[in-house]
Amino acid sequence: MNKEQKNFKTSRTIRALAVFTAMALIPLSGCGENDAAATVPAQDPAQSAVAELIPEVEPEDSSRVIQIERSDSLPISNPVNPTPTGTVSIAEPPVLDTKDPTPTPTPSAEDDAAPEKDPNTTGNGTPIIFSVGDCTYIALGSVDKAMATEIFNAINVYRTRANLPPLEANMSLEFCSDARVRESTACFNHTRPNGAMWYTVAPAYYKAELLAKDYGTAQDTVDAWMNTATGRQYLLSPDLLSIGITVFKSDGRNFIVAGLGD
Repeated sequence: MNKEQKNFKTSRTIRALAVFTAMALIPLSGCGENDAAATVPAQDPAQSAVAELIPEVEPEDSSRVIQIERSDSLPISNPVNPTPTGTVSIAEPPVLDTKDPTPTPTPSAEDDAAPEKDPNTTGNGTPIIFSVGDCTYIALGSVDKAMATEIFNAINVYRTRANLPPLEANMSLEFCSDARVRESTACFNHTRPNGAMWYTVAPAYYKAELLAKDYGTAQDTVDAWMNTATGRQYLLSPDLLSIGITVFKSDGRNFIVAGLGD
């Protein structure tokens, strides 16, 4: 092969390479507005191997999306003491004439000594035995003394937490609560069936009254009383130190009365 033939062959090779290169740079047709983005760079073989190991994620079905409400939009309940079903009623203190025409004597040094407790009284001097008015309504049922004792103990737990002396059980105040609980089956309020007010069962000693019905446990009963302002005031009073409690079961329902005195 002479020199001219070699130069001609070399020239044809260069022109063929130029045409091939120009064709490689022409973008693919039919890709719309993003024809320029159709060129895909070469991928690293290592990256291709990793991609094959990653499963393809299916697009999430919008119909299966679970919506979670904010916690502050949900109703708030008491996890410790859920409110049971029942009813309470607290008597307002009676309006009595408390004026004492006798002048109050000036205390002397001898009066500072604590007097001995009278064994015939409870609390601040409420007699264990005093006259109690008759019940004005006849009700059929039975007395639950065990639950009454549990209520008594639950009240004193609250008083101990408040650094108050415990209440003392008073027999005559229990007679008052026994009469009033039977009356409450007919009139669940603080007016007696005969129209008289609640304290007329023993005006001199029956100082506060708490009613409840339909509570199944002693703790639920006491918690319900404590959740009322007046009930809490009575049960945690430093001046009311005597109590009588009766739980009466009638027609499948619980009726409860707590009567307090000094």
